[in-house]
Amino acid sequence: MTVQTLSKTKHRIVQGAITAFNQSSFAEVTTAALAARLGMSEGNLWYHYPTKADLLAAVQQAFLADWTQVSEDITASPDPIADYIAYMHRWQALFDSYLFMFRDRSEYGAHSPELAANLSRIYTAVSVRLRTLYDALIAANLLTIPAEAVDDLITNVMIISRFTLEFRQEAQPGLATPPAAGLAQHLSLLKPYLDPGSFRRVQDGLQSN
Repeated sequence: MTVQTLSKTKHRIVQGAITAFNQSSFAEVTTAALAARLGMSEGNLWYHYPTKADLLAAVQQAFLADWTQVSEDITASPDPIADYIAYMHRWQALFDSYLFMFRDRSEYGAHSPELAANLSRIYTAVSVRLRTLYDALIAANLLTIPAEAVDDLITNVMIISRFTLEFRQEAQPGLATPPAAGLAQHLSLLKPYLDPGSFRRVQDGLQSN
């Protein structure tokens, strides 16, 4: 996880908060518990982040920085399946690092203003990247899907990948859901269209992450 332009103490607080939120949940981690975990007074924690919303905003700023890294430096190779697996691995790293953001939305409510302002850009960039990947698979005769259905596939992949963890948390409270479930669920959308051998490669590639 990348936390840039923060003081050493703020960096430690943000990293500690992410770990604590992921291990428990956003609602369950109190500022008192987080301060104790970090070995500081609650007053010192408040000095750096006066409210839990301020701390969440700092965490989501870190998420934006890491998402930028995920979206940069992506080049195509002669193997479109390998490219697809690599891109999904990048997203899995974000699910792993920021599990609570994809799981606990009902607990923390609205996104920070900065993240909210960037969501459209994120969704557009992901959509464009998925279009490039699926077009490459279609050109290689590995993905057989009607041209008019590709946009729906992209939308559904994004929705299922983004909201599976949140849905499972609300549908089965208290049942631990691995971060990988968020992306693994989208494979059900690809299976009818993806060449069987390629599907197994993607499936095995995600499981080996």
